Amino acid sequence: GQIFSAASDRAQASILFNEMVAIIVRIPEFNERCHIKNFHKEITDLENGSVYTALSSDARKAHGLSPSFFCFDELAQSKSRELFDNLQTGVGARAEPLGIVISTQSADPNHVLSELVDYALSIEDGTLPPDESFYGKVYTAPDDADPWAKETWYACNPALGDFRSLEELEKFAEQAQKLPQKE
Repeated sequence: GQIFSAASDRAQASILFNEMVAIIVRIPEFNERCHIKNFHKEITDLENGSVYTALSSDARKAHGLSPSFFCFDELAQSKSRELFDNLQTGVGARAEPLGIVISTQSADPNHVLSELVDYALSIEDGTLPPDESFYGKVYTAPDDADPWAKETWYACNPALGDFRSLEELEKFAEQAQKLPQKE
């Protein structure tokens, strides 16, 4: 198979790659069967030939891929939709492909991520019929929600109090009340 992590730049794409390496080296069976090329951000499964590669949106080799699985991290930061579109259309060569996008919202209503968010929300509210090939989960608060209320923070940050620090968000909110440009 072809497995990819993708992001707008190599450093962001490397975050998922580094997590994958950390998992592999901790599990003896995986460590024995995987060849890790850190410089190239590539992992090869020596038993079945599957290859995992970290891609960035400036990667010129994005055409012609046939992902079995891809995870696009922080899609909203991509200046172009080209890499996402190439990954999305490339899955057509696979019987049961899976693509995942993890991102905060884009400020641009015409960005590809905004399209995905709008599609997910339209399915959720019944404006569009269900789509068996698509699942979207959007964490948001109503437009009229109080930005200083903790309920609003939890609605938008599902990891708040887990791996997203509540204390840090409280400090940031305190600063934002004093410095309106941070709001």
